[in-house]
Amino acid sequence: MNKRRINIQIIKSKLLNFDSPERLKIEHELFKNSAVLFPFMEIDKSLNVILIKRTNVGKRHRKEMSFPGGRFDPSLDNSLLDTAIRETEEEIGVPKEYIKIFGCLDDLPTTTRYIITPFVGLIQSGVELKKQDTEVEEIYQIPMDFFLNQQNFTETYFKIGSKKFPIYRYPKYNVWGATAHLIVSFIERVYGVSLSKSGLKRLNVDQLAAIELPK
Repeated sequence: MNKRRINIQIIKSKLLNFDSPERLKIEHELFKNSAVLFPFMEIDKSLNVILIKRTNVGKRHRKEMSFPGGRFDPSLDNSLLDTAIRETEEEIGVPKEYIKIFGCLDDLPTTTRYIITPFVGLIQSGVELKKQDTEVEEIYQIPMDFFLNQQNFTETYFKIGSKKFPIYRYPKYNVWGATAHLIVSFIERVYGVSLSKSGLKRLNVDQLAAIELPK
């Protein structure tokens, strides 16, 4: 069995189902539900992570690197998985029949009062990626080995009240914030590698809810 097949099997075996009692599922009345697809594609025998750089459109996350995804829309989505799949098709042009879902990571609350549910999946090799020009400036295909390399990773923090809030970053591609945190969490769960050496933990949803957002 070659290395790329082993990697895929590791991913599938280490992830949790959405409804697994072992998966951290977060709900809070002050937070909006959202979902992303953490997508892989096999390219030239390399397992690549698909990320997008957002345009200047919108009030938040402008020019940021992120996974395809967005806010749950009850008029369009029956589930958070529907949200992740719908947003992936809208933002990078991949229909659901070309996506194989492997499982989930834990929910992640953000400082902007969103709860992100991350679904991990494989996009069929050879599928053309087509960016949605209004929201997506560029689509990146970055080898997983890049994110596994400690030399490509940095961490710092900022203070929220008396608490230190960790910030992870991959400077070469300016991947940081929630996206970098999800990548680091994925690496810890799937590969058993701890990139963070600070020992700092993100604030939980109740701690974040207690922070007054800027007007």
